[in-house]
Amino acid sequence: MEIKYVDAHSHPHFSAFDNDREEVIQNMQQSGVAAIAVGTGAKTSKQAVDIAQEHDFIWTCVGQHPTEHEEFDENFYKELLQNKKENKIVAIGECGLDLYRMEEEDKERQIKLFETQIQLAVEADLPLMLHIRSAQNSTNAHDLAFDILKRYKKEFPKLHLHMHFFTANTETAKKFLELDATFGIPGVVTFAKSVQEMVEFLPTDKILVESDAPYAAPIPKRGQRNEPSFIIYTLEKIAEVKKLDNDFMQMQVLENTMKTFNLNLSE
Repeated sequence: MEIKYVDAHSHPHFSAFDNDREEVIQNMQQSGVAAIAVGTGAKTSKQAVDIAQEHDFIWTCVGQHPTEHEEFDENFYKELLQNKKENKIVAIGECGLDLYRMEEEDKERQIKLFETQIQLAVEADLPLMLHIRSAQNSTNAHDLAFDILKRYKKEFPKLHLHMHFFTANTETAKKFLELDATFGIPGVVTFAKSVQEMVEFLPTDKILVESDAPYAAPIPKRGQRNEPSFIIYTLEKIAEVKKLDNDFMQMQVLENTMKTFNLNLSE
């Protein structure tokens, strides 16, 4: 198929798609939408690898979500990464910090898990797929993550940071732009004015589009289970917010995604 879009972060391997996964995959093909399937732990990382190997327009990202409490099996991930090309692994994550509903005593566990995966990304020469979620009306996770990542970027300047599901404010975006991060914009931009204002500020060459399917569907699909093919609506809204031609925005975002994850669409 001709790839026109890449969903930078989705979960087509999750159980939400067990009953109609092939139909969802067909919708992607018909819309020219490729995707990165993202793991949140060992089981879903392996499932992401499996679905990527079955479809030439899906790649994978392996790692452990900060709120997953399973013991991090570093050897399991290193084994997957030994064959990263065959396993189509293009990033490590989703990893990071989630202080949204966290008990204070869990913070140290999250930091340790996060730093282990940063080291894994450095060793594998892969970008980080970052899940950073602060407590309500706070920037606590973003501030802490920034301090950690700034230290690693100083030591390992080639390490690329991709902010998954970025809906934080413009000031927070400015901080992570200092670290040369890219930003995954979800369907929330179709209905949240604060996100639209932040996207209006972001440099065009730092914007990627994601579904986070099955979550957070954009208007006009809001309230439904999300699918990778729905990123078309998200991209249209971003073009509108940026006052740019839709075709230009589509090509720019495709180029940004290929560069961020080192994708070769002709393979």
